[in-house]
Amino acid sequence: MESQCRNQIRKALKSGYTAEVRQAASQDLAPFSDFRRLYEETMRRLDAAPSYFLSDSYYVELLDGLGPSLLIGEVRNSAGDVVNSTLLIRHAQRLHYHLLGSNPDDARMGTTNLMVWTATQYAITQGLHQFHLGGGRGGISPRDSLFRFKHTFGGRELEYAISGLIINDDLYQAQTQKRAKACEITTETLLAFNFFPSYRAGSAHA
Repeated sequence: MESQCRNQIRKALKSGYTAEVRQAASQDLAPFSDFRRLYEETMRRLDAAPSYFLSDSYYVELLDGLGPSLLIGEVRNSAGDVVNSTLLIRHAQRLHYHLLGSNPDDARMGTTNLMVWTATQYAITQGLHQFHLGGGRGGISPRDSLFRFKHTFGGRELEYAISGLIINDDLYQAQTQKRAKACEITTETLLAFNFFPSYRAGSAHA
């Protein structure tokens, strides 16, 4: 772990922040919950693509599918308010970092560092072998600020690859055309984004 990362964790602790990781419950993922509020505010602040704004059904299916393997981490300030929250997924001998939202003022006090450190300690106490933080935002600069932040925690840097498979081409094309109409653009323009799946590309006005 780099010294700047350790300093941020110490800063958060000295400022009265506390953190924990526990099993996620349905109320943690409900609309207007602390996690949803912080995550969605963070995505708006970052001007994230529409695909990062997840539906209520996504969270319901996530919890239904993962059950006790879906965890939530929270950082609270000295008044007990949740100022940083993340979803974590436990699978076999790994803990995976999924989604995170934070209050920007509190983040400057090192709360995100404290959140990741607390999740790391949780993984150790559970006897897990790896904590997978993921990479950056990708695109033109894969080693962006997000990647550099994660890199301050040390560990190993590994390569990975992803692929996509269209099983039902007729349904895929229909969903793509529906998305293009919602975005008020042609299907050809939507496909030109080279985003997969294409029906999640663009910026919908509807």
